[in-house]
Formats: sequence, structure tokens, C-alpha cells
Amino acid sequence: MSKAKLSANDWEMVKDAPFWVNRALAEADGRVSFFTRRRENKALERAMNSYQSGNALVKDIIADESDASKSIEKASQAEAEKALHRIATVVNEKLGADDLTALSAFLAKVGHSVASASKEGGLGNAKVVSDKEAAALKSIEKALKVTSTGNGAQSKPTTSAKPTATTPAQPRPQAPAQSAPKPAAAAPVYKEFIAEHTVVPGDNLSFISEKYYGTQANFRILYEANKDVIGDNMNLIKPGQVLKIPKL
Repeated sequence: MSKAKLSANDWEMVKDAPFWVNRALAEADGRVSFFTRRRENKALERAMNSYQSGNALVKDIIADESDASKSIEKASQAEAEKALHRIATVVNEKLGADDLTALSAFLAKVGHSVASASKEGGLGNAKVVSDKEAAALKSIEKALKVTSTGNGAQSKPTTSAKPTATTPAQPRPQAPAQSAPKPAAAAPVYKEFIAEHTVVPGDNLSFISEKYYGTQANFRILYEANKDVIGDNMNLIKPGQVLKIPKL
């Protein structure tokens, strides 16, 4: 089961993915009618219960009966999309691209079902999906696309082909004399810091780098500055740890 491959904190975040989609759409369209919200919630429930998938992760999400996080109820559209991006990143890094593709297809179906809910209840002159919701669906799709970062698994280097019998092996050139190796440079010492960050469930160094520097590329700087707190594994940070954010 894909669920078993995730930590408890990661699963608590991933299982709420459909509810984050629902929240993003609700905030995008700005509807506050009780009846409209109820139709949307019922559409979400129907979409999840009727969805057919052979993917273990999607099955686990549909089967989960726990309550969604309370933080979803007050989240903005931007916060919902950011949460979906973090979920996509966790799934891609911990489970792989196939699970992320299956999850994205599932959430796309859920999102379209929720966005179409306004057509119900006799609103014959309404669009099936409003312009605002259509834009939100595209934003959600974009949020679910991730690129590999330094925190992810690295691909194996390719090996060169061995010479065949028809291709004579080339003579190995004599290596030039090398000078004594230089001592390794000492790790940079950071003396100025712009903030302190308390790790929360779902955090990783790439996310924290993006929050303070506007890019995920500085995750190694965060690690070097906090190696005494994090330990030898830069991919393993724990909720409650306080990390110093160095000034660049």
C-alpha cells in the first residue's frame, strides 16, 4: 500500500488533497450561499465515492474516513494551492511519478465535479463551470506539477559501453603527474541570520528555502547552517526543530 510508504505526518497531508481542491474552488468563485456550498460538498463526496482507480494511493485516499484538517476551512485560494503543491512534491519524492500522475487525474475529476455543482438546483442559465473556477482548475493543475529538486532521489549515472569485438580497444593514455591533493575547503560559517524557522509537519529544506529566499535552490545552505541540529541526513528534519535562516 502506498499509504504505508508515507510517514504519519505526510499521510495526514496527502489524504486531505481532495478537500484542498474543494477549498481552492470555493475561494476562487467567492460563493457564500449555504445551499451552493452544500451542493459542492455533496459533489465532492459523490466524485470520490464513484471514482474508479487501480492506483493504491488513490484507493487509500478514497477509503480514508478521518476528518479533514481544520486549517482547510479558513485557507485562502493561494494557501490551498500551496498545500496542493506540497502534497504533489511529497508524493513525487516519496512514491514516484506514477503515483503523482494517478493522484493528479483523480483530483482533476474531483475538481471538475465540484466546479460543475452550481449547474444543479435549477440554474439553467449558469455556465457549467464559471470563468473563475475554470481559472482555478488550471491553477490547481499547475500546483500539482513538480520538478525534481536536490532533496529528491538522484538518477543513477549511465555507464559507458564496453568495446565490442569489432572495435579495438584504444590504448589508455598515460595520466599526467598530479600534484598532492588540496585539503578540502571548510564548510562556510554563517554569522548573520534573518530569521528562525520552527519545523512543522510536511516541511522540508526546499520548502523552507522557497519561503525565505523565494527559491528552493538554497536548501543546501540551510542544511550547512543547521547541520548540528539536523544531523547527517539532510532529508530528515523533524517537527519542532528550530532552524536558523542565514543571511545570503
